Amino acid sequence: MKFISFLFYHLIHNKIHKYDIIAKEKEDTMLDNFNKYRNKNGYIDINNIPKEILDRKTYGSRKDKFWFNYEGNEYLFKPNMNPEEDIREIINEEMAKILDIDNAKYDLAIFQGKKGVISKNFILPNTHLLLGIQLLCKYNLGIHNDISSYMEALKKSGETKNIQIIAEELLKRQILDILSAQRDRNIENIAFIDSNNGMSLAPRYDSAGSFLSICTPNKMLSFIMSQQKEEQIKKYNGIRTRLRVLPGSMTENSIDEFFSSMDSKIMPDDLKQQLYNINPFIEKALNINFTDIYNILREYNINLPNNYYNYYRTVYEYKVKEFQKKILVKNRTI
Repeated sequence: MKFISFLFYHLIHNKIHKYDIIAKEKEDTMLDNFNKYRNKNGYIDINNIPKEILDRKTYGSRKDKFWFNYEGNEYLFKPNMNPEEDIREIINEEMAKILDIDNAKYDLAIFQGKKGVISKNFILPNTHLLLGIQLLCKYNLGIHNDISSYMEALKKSGETKNIQIIAEELLKRQILDILSAQRDRNIENIAFIDSNNGMSLAPRYDSAGSFLSICTPNKMLSFIMSQQKEEQIKKYNGIRTRLRVLPGSMTENSIDEFFSSMDSKIMPDDLKQQLYNINPFIEKALNINFTDIYNILREYNINLPNNYYNYYRTVYEYKVKEFQKKILVKNRTI
C-alpha cells in the first residue's frame, strides 16, 4: 500500500525530513484586541472588559461557561474544570496551526478568579452548526463516533462537493489527536457547519482532554521518568481518542485501529483513497518542534515550568515513536 511504503522508506533510511517548522507570528496566536486587559501572567481579565453577557445556550452539561459580546464580536468563556486545561487548548491550537488544521482561536482568560479560555464564535451568519451526534441522529445512524459513519451521514444529506475534503481533514485531525494523547474526541467535540455552499467541517475545538489530562507536577514528573510509559498511557486512558476510523469498540488503541482500518473489508473506497493523500501531512505531524510552541507562549508571559514543558514534549515524542513503530510493523506484513 502506498501509504505505508512511503513512510516506511523514510523511516528505514532515516530520511524523514526535519521540517524547519516555525510557529506563526504571535499576532495570529492570541486574541490581541484584548491585550489591554491582559494581566502580568498572560491572562485576559474578563472582569475588567466592558461586555454584554449573552443569554445563549451552551452545549454540554457545563453550567459555568457563558457567551459575551465585545466590540461587536461574540466570545465564549470556558473555565477550567481541572488545572492546565487552558494551557492544553493553547498548545493544541499551536500544533494545529503548524499542521494547517483549522482550529478554534483560543486565548487565556480569567473570570472571578477562575482560569480558563475564551474563543471567538466561528459560526458565521446564515450558517448552522450540527454537532456530530446531531448529524448521526438526523439520518438514523445511531451513536457511532467514527469517520466512516460521518461520511455516510453526509452522503445521506446530499453532500457531494465537500465530502472528500471533510474525510481527509477528519483523518488528519485523528492523527493529531493520537499524537497529542487526546482522550475525549467525543460526538459533541466534532461538529459540521451547514451553509449555502454545502456542509463543511467546523474548526477543531475542545482539546482540553489531551496529553492524558495530567495536571499535577508530581504526575508529570512521574511520566517523564517512567520506564513503562505505555502502562502510564493506559492508566490515564490515553490509548484511544474516542473517535475511530471505522465502527467498533471505543476502547481499542487508536493507533492500532488506524492502521488495521487500512486492510478492513468494510473500509469505504473513498475513505481509503484519502489515506493516500495525507502522507506529507503525517511526515510533518511526526516532526513538530515543541521549542517553537514554547517560545510563542513565553512571548505572552506564559512561562511554563521546565517540567511542564518537558512533560508535554515527552508525551508527544512517545506517541510519535509508537506511531513510527506501527509503520515498521505494518510494512513487514504487506
